Amino acid sequence: MPKPINPKDIIGPIPKDKDPQEYDKIRRRLLWAMPSGLYVLGSRFENTRNFMTINWAGQICSSPKLIYVSIEADSLTNFLVEQSGVFTLCFIDKKDRSSIRKFVKPCVFDPNANTLCGHSFSESSIGSPVLDIAFGYLECRVNSIEHLGSHNLFISQILDVEFLDETRQSLMIQDTKMSYGG
Repeated sequence: MPKPINPKDIIGPIPKDKDPQEYDKIRRRLLWAMPSGLYVLGSRFENTRNFMTINWAGQICSSPKLIYVSIEADSLTNFLVEQSGVFTLCFIDKKDRSSIRKFVKPCVFDPNANTLCGHSFSESSIGSPVLDIAFGYLECRVNSIEHLGSHNLFISQILDVEFLDETRQSLMIQDTKMSYGG
């Protein structure tokens, strides 16, 4: 059984010969330099829907096909995914980078226009929203959740995929002026 994380260890040890503030600044800058995709996660539970910009996501197993997503523990999206056990992960083209900022806070659903944060969407076969500007998406079912501190790690199986336009290029966090984590 893994040892529980001590909240004092979340920042990590700082070498004794380093200035703590300068060391943390350098560490954050280096972690921000790690290549990272930028995605929109669609979630729904009962009548509440949401989109959330995330960048901590990736494939972790080829058989079965598993991905991970890391979601802020105190976010609406975390609640929706924990309750429903499913989500969509939408892939966004570089040319649509300006849209990604709309999803950093909980979305307002307009049922008359069928929009979230002013963006049109459809619903996947599992009921989670799919952003209409996405060039592809994954439908996922949560297999397990690791509570890690500020974020929860959702290990999830891919149920279905749609690849709508193979000519598009995935948006990376480095393509924006956004930085997150570290």
